[in-house]
Amino acid sequence: MPGLFEDSHRRRGHGRAVSWCPPLTASLGVNAALAILLIILALRSRGGLGPDTIDLNKRLLLAEEGLERLRAGKPSQASGGGRSRPPWLTIGIPTVPRRQTGTKYLQRTLETLLDELPGGEEDLWRNEVSVLVMNNAPGEHAEFEELRRRAATGTDRFSLKARHYVTWLNNPGLVADPTPDAADPDDLHNPDDRPGRQVRKQTCDLIALLRHAAPLSRYYFFMEDDFEVCPFALRALHTAAVKANAQRESKGWVALRVSYGMNGVLMHNADIPDLMDYLWCGV
Repeated sequence: MPGLFEDSHRRRGHGRAVSWCPPLTASLGVNAALAILLIILALRSRGGLGPDTIDLNKRLLLAEEGLERLRAGKPSQASGGGRSRPPWLTIGIPTVPRRQTGTKYLQRTLETLLDELPGGEEDLWRNEVSVLVMNNAPGEHAEFEELRRRAATGTDRFSLKARHYVTWLNNPGLVADPTPDAADPDDLHNPDDRPGRQVRKQTCDLIALLRHAAPLSRYYFFMEDDFEVCPFALRALHTAAVKANAQRESKGWVALRVSYGMNGVLMHNADIPDLMDYLWCGV
């Protein structure tokens, strides 16, 4: 059962890149223990998409968007009513430099992600998805600055797509660790699961990104800067969200999960404030 992401790392003790292919899980409540499994087939293409497949994708997207609008009582885009609600998706990617190895993960992550987004202005998805890349080490992340300059001035396909979809942010540091001088816990004896300094910083950085993303769209998608996106991943994710919304038993779903850690989680933007409060309580 293929997943939608592949880890760019080489796991410790292994000499090969690891492909993570988890099932997609829909959580049915903040405190619910029950979850349903949704199967997503992330098709891999060797020869690219033919015109028939591209046309089918557009027609499927039109049908899915139409169903969503009918359920919400919203006019369709074709009716001339203009945009009646926020864009569908914001993808948030926090990033830091790899000082020890110097490995450049961010470029490959963005390349595979932008490959899944349309370049043509007529495509229905063009204004439905945006990408936020937040640099959590301002002044120290050379790859981030290089890619931002390339997106601003380049004329290649990557640059043109990045210029349209990607917003480049330096973390302003407004969400700060409330106990920066607290001693780190003993990882071998930490019964209260007290977070250390690095974990607290990562949590604060995530809250900063979520605060920026909260008002931008209807859904938010967590990504990390070292995961490659599989072919058709975003289309499959959209289909999964539409199906979850259509299932009576999954009404009020909290998240669709397609990977591990804080990567590959889809949630409603309306739930972001509650998540930020929960994360802050753990700092």
